[in-house]
Amino acid sequence: MDLEHTRVTVEGIAEVAEGPTPLTGKTKEAADEMAIRYMGPDGPAYASKTADRLRYFVKITPSKITSWRGDWHPRYIVTESDKTPSESG
Repeated sequence: MDLEHTRVTVEGIAEVAEGPTPLTGKTKEAADEMAIRYMGPDGPAYASKTADRLRYFVKITPSKITSWRGDWHPRYIVTESDKTPSESG
Protein backbone atom coordinates (compact mmCIF):
# COMPACT_ATOMS: atom_id res chain seq x y z
CA MET A 1 0.00 0.00 0.00
CA ASP A 2 1.28 3.50 -0.88
CA LEU A 3 0.86 5.35 2.42
CA GLU A 4 1.83 8.64 0.81
CA HIS A 5 -1.65 8.80 -0.77
CA THR A 6 -3.80 7.46 2.10
CA ARG A 7 -6.27 10.09 3.37
CA VAL A 8 -8.88 10.43 6.10
CA THR A 9 -11.75 12.82 6.79
CA VAL A 10 -13.28 13.38 10.19
CA GLU A 11 -16.75 14.91 10.50
CA GLY A 12 -17.93 16.40 13.76
CA ILE A 13 -17.63 19.52 15.90
CA ALA A 14 -14.32 21.33 15.26
CA GLU A 15 -12.58 24.13 17.14
CA VAL A 16 -9.51 25.95 15.77
CA ALA A 17 -7.07 25.84 18.67
CA GLU A 18 -4.20 27.59 16.82
CA GLY A 19 -3.31 28.84 13.34
CA PRO A 20 -2.68 29.55 10.62
CA THR A 21 0.97 28.91 11.44
CA PRO A 22 4.06 27.92 9.41
CA LEU A 23 5.74 24.53 9.82
CA THR A 24 8.10 25.61 12.62
CA GLY A 25 8.48 25.05 16.37
CA LYS A 26 5.58 23.25 18.04
CA THR A 27 3.81 22.84 14.70
CA LYS A 28 6.83 21.09 13.13
CA GLU A 29 7.21 18.86 16.20
CA ALA A 30 3.56 17.78 15.93
CA ALA A 31 3.82 17.23 12.16
CA ASP A 32 7.00 15.15 12.57
CA GLU A 33 5.42 13.09 15.37
CA MET A 34 2.37 12.31 13.23
CA ALA A 35 4.52 11.60 10.16
CA ILE A 36 6.66 9.12 12.12
CA ARG A 37 3.55 7.49 13.62
CA TYR A 38 1.88 6.94 10.25
CA MET A 39 4.84 6.65 7.87
CA GLY A 40 7.74 5.38 9.98
CA PRO A 41 11.21 6.90 10.48
CA ASP A 42 11.21 8.59 7.05
CA GLY A 43 7.90 10.35 7.78
CA PRO A 44 9.42 13.79 8.50
CA ALA A 45 10.91 13.83 4.98
CA TYR A 46 7.35 13.52 3.65
CA ALA A 47 6.12 16.32 5.93
CA SER A 48 8.96 18.58 4.75
CA LYS A 49 7.62 18.33 1.17
CA THR A 50 4.73 20.55 2.28
CA ALA A 51 6.69 22.90 4.54
CA ASP A 52 5.39 25.96 2.64
CA ARG A 53 1.78 25.13 3.58
CA LEU A 54 0.28 26.81 6.63
CA ARG A 55 -0.99 24.56 9.44
CA TYR A 56 -3.81 24.67 11.99
CA PHE A 57 -4.25 22.84 15.27
CA VAL A 58 -7.87 21.74 15.31
CA LYS A 59 -9.69 19.96 18.14
CA ILE A 60 -12.39 17.67 16.71
CA THR A 61 -15.16 15.80 18.47
CA PRO A 62 -15.83 13.19 15.75
CA SER A 63 -19.22 11.91 14.62
CA LYS A 64 -17.98 10.17 11.41
CA ILE A 65 -14.54 9.05 10.14
CA THR A 66 -13.87 8.09 6.46
CA SER A 67 -10.58 7.05 4.81
CA TRP A 68 -9.57 6.76 1.13
CA ARG A 69 -6.55 6.75 -1.19
CA GLY A 70 -5.67 9.52 -3.68
CA ASP A 71 -4.48 13.12 -3.99
CA TRP A 72 -5.79 16.24 -2.23
CA HIS A 73 -8.03 18.60 -4.15
CA PRO A 74 -6.17 21.92 -4.82
CA ARG A 75 -8.77 23.89 -2.82
CA TYR A 76 -7.42 22.29 0.37
CA ILE A 77 -3.85 23.54 -0.19
CA VAL A 78 -3.00 26.98 1.32
CA THR A 79 0.51 28.45 1.20
CA GLU A 80 2.06 31.56 2.74
CA SER A 81 1.68 33.42 -0.59
CA ASP A 82 -2.10 32.74 -0.52
CA LYS A 83 -2.60 34.82 2.65
CA THR A 84 -4.24 38.22 2.39
CA PRO A 85 -2.25 41.27 3.65
CA SER A 86 -4.39 41.40 6.82
CA GLU A 87 -3.58 37.72 7.55
CA SER A 88 0.16 38.27 7.01
CA GLY A 89 0.28 40.36 10.17
